[in-house]
Amino acid sequence: MTARIRGAVSRQESEHKSERIRRAQLQAAQAGKWLGGAPPFGWRVQADGSATLNRAEAREVRKASEAILAGASLGSIVADLNRRGVTTSTGRPWNYTSLRQVLERPRNAGLSMLRGEVVGKSTWPAIVSESTWRGVCAVLRDPSRKRSTSNRVRHLLAGIATCGAEGCGLPLKSASVTTSRPGTYRTVYRCPATGPGHVARDADALEAHVVGVLLGVLSKPENAPALAGEDAATSPEALRLEAVALRAQMGEAADMYAETKITGAQLAKINARLQERLDDAEAAMARTARGSALAWFAGRDPVKVWKSLSIDRKRDVVREVMTVRVLPSGRRGKVYDPDLVRIEPRGQQ
Repeated sequence: MTARIRGAVSRQESEHKSERIRRAQLQAAQAGKWLGGAPPFGWRVQADGSATLNRAEAREVRKASEAILAGASLGSIVADLNRRGVTTSTGRPWNYTSLRQVLERPRNAGLSMLRGEVVGKSTWPAIVSESTWRGVCAVLRDPSRKRSTSNRVRHLLAGIATCGAEGCGLPLKSASVTTSRPGTYRTVYRCPATGPGHVARDADALEAHVVGVLLGVLSKPENAPALAGEDAATSPEALRLEAVALRAQMGEAADMYAETKITGAQLAKINARLQERLDDAEAAMARTARGSALAWFAGRDPVKVWKSLSIDRKRDVVREVMTVRVLPSGRRGKVYDPDLVRIEPRGQQ
């Protein structure tokens, strides 16, 4: 009996100690304090737990975040960092895991997290905006992203341009075919359907035509407002302030519960409603940062921007701007005929 009593007392003391530690960690996290661990890439931690930006490292975080939003792969960023001799905070070369962990840290956006949840604003200076950070997380967590590049799309219009044969409309695929010169090949876009009347067209000629039309559209001054895509109600700053206000309300509800002004059931109900609104605001921030593929062209030279984009980002631009339908050539020979390509603004038939 004595042993059981002593064991129960010990368990109670252990549980109380664990609870005190959890409360202390939560309070520290909500106050934005550093909870310890490996030195974080991007900051210099002071003895009192405060931090200042390591400007060189913070610049790399910003650059990598912008590259992800522009369609770059983790592998290309890892290769670039290692090629330039940039190491992690522990002096090691970068890999997929270490880079992803750095880019997904809430502290990059000036937020503090505990056990997987954002619990408040960090006292450390932010490296990127919250909308940018959420956009990066949305891109990296997209299940359609694949680390393998073995089946990566390499051609601009593959799966985008469609066959204009009557009753078809299938997306064209890229393929290599032999030329009249032995041992040489060229790329064509062709319909996967078999039989006469379907489309096969030289890839270089079709891409040059489509890109020329696209850049012409993007260069028109009257299209500038659409490229900017500004909306005060859904601007990154408005969404950020909404998220801050919602988190503050959740904190106030928690204080009311601690002071026994509301019940646990009331707290849960309040948090459920606020969390739903917060999730919507955070998702909107992610979409805003990831943004329209056209936002990269706002106020800039379309030709230079186009050349700087990855193939994935270029394909996003084509999808957003236009539909491309390639008509059968009939007996017009192998000379490329632009009249057999129907390019229409997205949303029109």
